[in-house]
Amino acid sequence: PSNLLNLLVVPSALAPMNQVTSLSDLETNFPLQIGNKLYRVVNKHVNWYKAAHNCRQKGGNLLNIESAVEMDAILAVIPIDRYWMSANCLAGNREFISLATGEAMSYSRWDTGEPNNLTGDEFCGEFDRTAFNDNSCFRLRKYICE
Repeated sequence: PSNLLNLLVVPSALAPMNQVTSLSDLETNFPLQIGNKLYRVVNKHVNWYKAAHNCRQKGGNLLNIESAVEMDAILAVIPIDRYWMSANCLAGNREFISLATGEAMSYSRWDTGEPNNLTGDEFCGEFDRTAFNDNSCFRLRKYICE
């Protein structure tokens, strides 16, 4: 397997991608472009609060997935794992909003039966290769800034 990650994503309606030659390149500034958004993939496991703070310090926000096209494009280029995203229900009403926009999520791909607040403290959104999940904000996950 090659270390070369070609950020060529279908559909072709997306803007051209930058070429990334190693996973560490994905952590440098905001090297990944999909449409008009820039992304920074962080392969360090931190809690949701730290991830949100780190993104803000870099001038961005935690990933706010706005469409199936965007999610599929991101999934095509990131390593398989669980990642924090901006979705949260920290207001306590179980309505997931985007930390980036302060509004209800414009797109969702919740796994079957999710969000379910299974452990009673699942207020933050994460995603993996297939779907969104609610989880404890104190779990350690990788994250993506935009």
